[in-house]
Amino acid sequence: MTLREMALSGEPLENELVIDAHMHPHRLAMFFSPSDIGATVNKMDRIGIKCGILSKLYDVGNLGRQEDVLRILEEYPGRFYGYITPDPHRDDFLKELEKWAKVPRFAGIKLHPGEAQKPLDCKEYLIAYAFGAERSLPVLIHTWGMADIAAVEKLVVNFPRAVLIIGHSGGERNAAEYAIKLAGDYENVYLDTTRTFCYNNEITKMIEGATDRKILFGSDATWNSMEAAIGRILLEDIPDESKRRIIGQNAKEVFSLEVWQSGQKKIPATRLSGPLPRT
Repeated sequence: MTLREMALSGEPLENELVIDAHMHPHRLAMFFSPSDIGATVNKMDRIGIKCGILSKLYDVGNLGRQEDVLRILEEYPGRFYGYITPDPHRDDFLKELEKWAKVPRFAGIKLHPGEAQKPLDCKEYLIAYAFGAERSLPVLIHTWGMADIAAVEKLVVNFPRAVLIIGHSGGERNAAEYAIKLAGDYENVYLDTTRTFCYNNEITKMIEGATDRKILFGSDATWNSMEAAIGRILLEDIPDESKRRIIGQNAKEVFSLEVWQSGQKKIPATRLSGPLPRT
């Protein structure tokens, strides 16, 4: 059975590696979302998503809630990794990065300039790109529009060793087209499929412009539909080999995640040598 046929049948992707590389564990007023992370895990099981990478965005006066993500990593071992979401308003920005980078299941860094009200090239974020390059932590950057993609292009040149993931692949159509060009031109740039809508044949255009090795599946769950996010990939007129790279294999390689065996429902938590450190 092809992946398209599996998607149309409604059967879970039991024997496929599926990693959602762009998730959130909390509700947001503008989106309909499950009321708790347990409901999200149930939906992951129903679809066949083995693992998700979470970032907790900003509460008023309390940016970068790594502690909330840490509790989920402990409650659902093997189902989630975390992004470090450092607070660019803190004087101890670098210390915060260093502290959470020591936690084995934090696999990357997530920056959201809009929510933090800081530009992509602020001095704190420049520290984050350098830190990510040094520690082999990919950096997922929220982008929307040409101004953000132009800023990313400068970062790519200045931080050639940093793995930069263009969140939402630029969002707007012209920005998405330029994001594809960047991913094709630069080895360290990756695209992210996360968006509430998609352009006609966009996944095909991403592959044509940047290859199937430069695309990561993301849904923005719990805010957006995991079904719609993965469905647009599974139903695209591309080879199953490319689909498998996009929905899981690329993320496993980019984030250096654990080896997954066919038939497992989750990623083994073998990197842990004991309880995760408390703060």
